[in-house]
Amino acid sequence: MRATVVYESLFGSTREVAEAVAEGLRAAAPGAAVDCRPVVDAGPALGQVDLLVVGGPTHFLGMSSQRSRRIVRQYQERAGGRRPRQAAGKHPAGPGVREWLAALPRRQVAAGRRRSIPG
Repeated sequence: MRATVVYESLFGSTREVAEAVAEGLRAAAPGAAVDCRPVVDAGPALGQVDLLVVGGPTHFLGMSSQRSRRIVRQYQERAGGRRPRQAAGKHPAGPGVREWLAALPRRQVAAGRRRSIPG
């Protein structure tokens, strides 16, 4: 089995979840080839994968967008709070999961959404 986990993360939380999912896949299927990468490094073509897992932050009750990422960045700059963690040379304004998914060739897709995780 070949699996790829693609994620968008501004503060590192979604990255941590994506890495845990990838580790869980490796543990459940020891012979599987599991790749975990940020959406900015995913590229337009993934090749042949048996399982694709995609995760991203929730902004304003939906998927992040260029506008929502810009608003989050502006808020953080004004509030002086946590700043988005980003890889060198990567700009948190995009592209994100929304834009990446829209650019993929049309395939059958199953999507789910997490509302909250019980404490």
